[in-house]
Amino acid sequence: MRGILKLMSRDTDSNNRSTKGTVTTNARYLTRQPLFLTLQGLHYGRLGNQMFMYASLLGIAHTLNRTAFISPGFSLDVAFKLGHVAEIPESETWPIAEQNYYAIFERTYLNKLRTDDLQHENLTLSGFFQSWKYFQNITETIRTEFLFRTPVLRQRDKILQTVLPHPKQEVILVGVHVRRSDLLSNQNIAMGYTVPDTSYFKKAFQWMRSKFVGEKVMFLVASDDFLWCENHLRGSDVLLMPPAPQAVHLALLSSCDHVIFSTGTFGWWGAWLAGGYVVYYKKYPGYGTNLSKGFSRDDFFPRHWVGLGD
Repeated sequence: MRGILKLMSRDTDSNNRSTKGTVTTNARYLTRQPLFLTLQGLHYGRLGNQMFMYASLLGIAHTLNRTAFISPGFSLDVAFKLGHVAEIPESETWPIAEQNYYAIFERTYLNKLRTDDLQHENLTLSGFFQSWKYFQNITETIRTEFLFRTPVLRQRDKILQTVLPHPKQEVILVGVHVRRSDLLSNQNIAMGYTVPDTSYFKKAFQWMRSKFVGEKVMFLVASDDFLWCENHLRGSDVLLMPPAPQAVHLALLSSCDHVIFSTGTFGWWGAWLAGGYVVYYKKYPGYGTNLSKGFSRDDFFPRHWVGLGD
C-alpha cells in the first residue's frame, strides 16, 4: 500500500508523548518511496537491547535502501531525540523476517531480505540484532540519533556537579558500569549470564591507570547494586553514582572519556557512545551455555576493545 508517512516531530524538550504531534509541513511528509522497514518486539528488551535493535534497523535499512521507522511510546523514544518515529497502522500486516541468532552478524539474513519474495514488500524485522556490524557504515548517524533529551541531561549534570570533586576538564573520567542484581538469579546464571568478581574491576582500573601515568584519573561507577560497589570498589579515585533512571546512568557513562563495563548491552552502549578506551569482561557469556550458542565475540565486541578476565 502506497501513501503518506507522517514522521513524529523531534521535540527536544517535551517528555509528554501524548502532546507530541505529527509534523505538519508538507516538506516533512514522505511518500512511500522507497519501501519501509520497521521492528517487532521492542517491548521485550530494556534500554540497551532497544538501542541495538533501533541502530541495526537503521543500518539494515541503509543497506537495503529502505525507509526505517519505529512506533512511538517506547522508553527509547523518551530517552533520545530519535528521528525515525512514526505511526503506520497497516504495518501490523507486513511480512515478518525473523533473525536466527541474537548476537551474530548474519549475512545470510541480509541476503534473504534481498530475495524476490521480500525485496518488493514493506517488512517487519524480528530479533535483537546485537552486533555493531549491522550499523558499522552509519556510525555518525547512530550517534546523532542517540542524543539525550534535555530532562535526562539535566539530571546527569546535577549528579556530576554533586559528586565530582574537581571540574570535569581537570580529570580523566572513566565510567564504570557494574550490572549484578538481575544476573545473579539461578535462571540467568544457568542461561549463561556472568558476573565478574572484584578482581576484574581491579585489573581494569589498573589497566586504565597505566594509560594515563602522571595524570589524574577518576572512576565514576554506575550500578544496580550500590551496596556491593560501596563494599568492593571503594577507593580515593572511585566515585559512586547515586541510583537514577537508566537513561541518566547511560548519559553519565557516555559523557566519560573512557569506559569499563561488566556484562550486558547497557554497559556496551555506554562504552560505544563514550568513544574512548574500553575494557569489557571477556568471560561473557558462559562457555557452552544456551546464551553462548547465538553469540559471536567478534560480532558483539568491536575489535579495538580490550577484554579482561577475573
